Amino acid sequence: MQRWNALSDVPDRFGPSVVTIGNFDGVHRGHVSVLTRMCADARAVGAQAVAVTFTPHPQQVHRPDLAPPVITGDEDRLELLERTGLDAVLMLTYTLEFARQTPDEFVRRYLVEGLRARTVVVGRDVRFGWNNSGDLTTMIELGQTYGFDVEVIEDVAPAESADPGSAEDRVADPLRRRWSSTWVRELLDEGDVVQAARVLLLWPAKWPQHSFGNWLTAASARLHHNVLAAALANKLARIAWSVLSQNRTYEPRTAAVMG
Repeated sequence: MQRWNALSDVPDRFGPSVVTIGNFDGVHRGHVSVLTRMCADARAVGAQAVAVTFTPHPQQVHRPDLAPPVITGDEDRLELLERTGLDAVLMLTYTLEFARQTPDEFVRRYLVEGLRARTVVVGRDVRFGWNNSGDLTTMIELGQTYGFDVEVIEDVAPAESADPGSAEDRVADPLRRRWSSTWVRELLDEGDVVQAARVLLLWPAKWPQHSFGNWLTAASARLHHNVLAAALANKLARIAWSVLSQNRTYEPRTAAVMG
């Protein structure tokens, strides 16, 4: 996967491409589902699959006192994005000057001229440009102006959650909810590190053949860049120490996975 930090890093005449835009904090199950499908669609039409993301998180620039802690640092995020099959990631430095671009300026400069996008993949709640003045309607209109298609993706959740059910159902089956970075933070705040690990794809669908301790080391290494992740790793480490110190085999329940 190619990693770019500015348009000047993008090779001349790169493209055509299928592009999506987002923060991808944690690269959770929802992200992985959308990105792997996008990569397959891009290859089917002979295009490059590209994600445009930002550092730091935009909220850390606009409202640093209210910005949520990040789940994964930049290097971890890039590594996890690469595993989805993306051909390239353009990680742009987010500043107040960058944020002053109009929706038209951002789309024309980065998506059209820089990446030669033939399709742009966005959610229904997409916002971009100065004061978040660009939305889905704006993107569709710009696509008509500059000659790219817009594919709208819906919120991603386990297949059985098409009907989210009652609050009691969601408690009994906690994966019956839209996968999101916000949910991961809520789970960590509540101390539910196992469920957070499942949403983040840290808890394997099938327990690996190597030891729990080796898996824990890999999971902890992935999550060392921020306070919440460190708390998760610390809690997991306590579980591991408790289990291993008593010479017992830990046999977690199999996590639910997307069909």
